[in-house]
Amino acid sequence: EQGLGLCGYELIRELFIFIKLILNSYLLMKYYLMGLKHFKNVAIACAPDNVGLAHELIGALRDSEVMPFDFTLKALTVKSDGIHYYNDFSRVETIWLDYQPNSLAWPLFSERLKNSIEEMLTGKEGLKWISCNICYGKEVRTYYIPHFIEELDVLNKDKCFYSNNGGLIKPAYSSLKIKDYSIFPKPAMNDLWQITAAICISDKVKNALMKANISNIAYEAVSVY
Repeated sequence: EQGLGLCGYELIRELFIFIKLILNSYLLMKYYLMGLKHFKNVAIACAPDNVGLAHELIGALRDSEVMPFDFTLKALTVKSDGIHYYNDFSRVETIWLDYQPNSLAWPLFSERLKNSIEEMLTGKEGLKWISCNICYGKEVRTYYIPHFIEELDVLNKDKCFYSNNGGLIKPAYSSLKIKDYSIFPKPAMNDLWQITAAICISDKVKNALMKANISNIAYEAVSVY
């Protein structure tokens, strides 16, 4: 013990602190499910009536970088008797949102939101983008759809809740599996994970989006073990 000396004890102490910080980084790892904030009156990007169902489009877009059709903005109002669409936007507070609601229930991201996410990518997420046009009268803006091309292994299956037929009810994620991903989709059957609104982001991405004042996104913490 005498031979270890003061410097030796200081070195061990610093090493212990370093190891503790590394362990805490795993234990305190936080991820969030992105969602849309709810508005009573909002502008919604509507796909043409003849494009089919959202899940039917995913396979056709596998190798696409541009959507084959344009979206058109309409005013949506929720009333007691249901949802109504109008071309009168007088009650809509903000027409263009960073996460634009749409008839396909897909993530339509503004260029600002897309760039904020891209700055945080590790390169291991298997993420590409599909650009699309949204029309509002004579004004046209380009938005981007995150398209995941690699099915990632992210679950801690021992902590997940499943239905009797094996369907995933409540996911739980493995800190070791997701530590290199800034963004990833919630696992889903068939190809539905490729384009989905169920997107998880890291705490770093969430903080970056909040710092950039990205609008109308809600964050729900997910289970990480």
